[in-house]
Amino acid sequence: SGVTESLYGLWVQSASDVWAVGEGGKILHFNGTAWAARQSPTTNLLAAVWGSSATDLWAVGQQGTILHYDGKDWTVQTPIGGNLTGVCGHAANDVWATGSGGAHYHYNGTSWSFVSPKLVSNDLWGLWGATTANETVAVGDKGTVLRHRGNGWAEDLSATQENLYGVWGGAGVDQWAVGVKGTIVHYAP
Repeated sequence: SGVTESLYGLWVQSASDVWAVGEGGKILHFNGTAWAARQSPTTNLLAAVWGSSATDLWAVGQQGTILHYDGKDWTVQTPIGGNLTGVCGHAANDVWATGSGGAHYHYNGTSWSFVSPKLVSNDLWGLWGATTANETVAVGDKGTVLRHRGNGWAEDLSATQENLYGVWGGAGVDQWAVGVKGTIVHYAP
């Protein structure tokens, strides 16, 4: 990649449109041939990146940092507060961010807002959303698994008390979470 900073988030739009974010606000883009650094409006660590299209991307990170990419430039959005560790969505007007203290934020196409009630106080580290259905899953400390299916967040039973850091799957079927000490959790509704 040509950089020495740690990278934490990755988004693949296509084989010629890949984004990575990380330490010091680092933003990299792969055009199918080579990686290139892009101008970043922050020096805060960026933990995650997600996009609904090549001209609508979001990156989140420390100190409530939220960046938006419009196909040309990355710009700072109003900071939310707390550290943000995950971002995903279902459409340009349905984007979720999550992070420290179990906080959830939602973007409705116009603005970001805090979603209450907060169900847990555990930090949340992984966030995944199905592109074909209104289903979002967040995972975090102490085996926390939260699920949103269009009608609010609910805590799900977890098969572990270990910290979970990543989650991926399909809408309503075969979702997986990973975490410390080689923890792998499988959820098949």
